[in-house]
Amino acid sequence: MIEQFKAESDRAAALLAASYLDECLKRRLLDHFSSRKTGLELLDGPLAPLGSFSARSKACHALGLIDGQTYRDLNSLRNIRNEFGHSWKEGDFDMPRVAKLCRKLTWHGDPEAQAWATPRERFNQLAFQLFDALGD
Repeated sequence: MIEQFKAESDRAAALLAASYLDECLKRRLLDHFSSRKTGLELLDGPLAPLGSFSARSKACHALGLIDGQTYRDLNSLRNIRNEFGHSWKEGDFDMPRVAKLCRKLTWHGDPEAQAWATPRERFNQLAFQLFDALGD
């Protein structure tokens, strides 16, 4: 998964990371619900109250399934995804608005590497941290 992710374009990487993490949040919530059928009604469908990445991350945080830092990191990643997802242009992590968001990302890696990390490297580092924390 990580090697495939690294080979993707910037836009694809942002969209794929958010999609994968959205699915991880969905699974966490579904595992927490006492009724799978009712839980799926909350999570799937165009009018599902927990059908969006934002709603799922809020619900996971409210239920104590993720901590505050993970919640903030997911919101940061979601905001970057939105920059790519709400435009028909390909774009990259060096676009001013995206680069600015990437500079604000929580750095979980080697402190010495933080100063010279590119926006894509900063995004990748956070995405991999979240994949590890939330994935299977």
